[in-house]
Amino acid sequence: MAMIGSRALGIARPDSDLDLVVLVELPAGARPWGPPERIAERNRIQKAVGVPPISTDLSVRTTDDYHEARGVVGGVEHLVDVEGVEVYMRPLNRRPTIRRTPHQMRRVHAGTWLTHAVDVLVEATAPPAIGPLRADARYSRATSIESAIAAASERAVTALLVTHQLHSAKRDGVRAMLAQLHGVDSQTAGEILALLEDTGEPLATGRAILGVVAQRLRRDPAMAPHLKRAETWLACTLPTPLHGGRAGL
Repeated sequence: MAMIGSRALGIARPDSDLDLVVLVELPAGARPWGPPERIAERNRIQKAVGVPPISTDLSVRTTDDYHEARGVVGGVEHLVDVEGVEVYMRPLNRRPTIRRTPHQMRRVHAGTWLTHAVDVLVEATAPPAIGPLRADARYSRATSIESAIAAASERAVTALLVTHQLHSAKRDGVRAMLAQLHGVDSQTAGEILALLEDTGEPLATGRAILGVVAQRLRRDPAMAPHLKRAETWLACTLPTPLHGGRAGL
């Protein structure tokens, strides 16, 4: 187990999360874990440990995952190497099994970041569960959607940085990320910056940014399987009218 993030770096605020990564060694010959198995193990650990005294973000990876991706910017595996603080470790019982190349892991990470961006917008724009919104609830919902657009834009730009193996962090802000991207892809960085400067509907802006990122990633034919979630969402949605000002991007 390793601690990463602001608490590992010594720059945490009182309200900062505790970011932990648990590496699980699978038996020899076991089927590789995917997201369902990692989520199930995370839930099992959280249930066994109980509610921690501070907000905790727990990630689970196998030791094979870690050795495949530790040298690839964009995932927690790399963060364990560059900023991780060891909490508990024990020797491996077998040599790690490497199934994917660094190029394949780069595509996985880029697709995952773009999928996260879509998921943020899907959750923020989901219909209210019960009854019509009151006026104050509408205001809160608009504010929530604008915050989600900012978060989704950061994740989408991170997907582009991952393809170039450029480091980024949420604390940098989307404009600092775009400054990095400008050095290797000035056209795409300029398109996204122009969208951020637009004064149109925030949700339409967020959707347009995701569209630009998906189009750029699509230039790599091998990215196709990793873009299905984003491209399906983009094809099925239209900009939704939303009043309440610009997002704080």
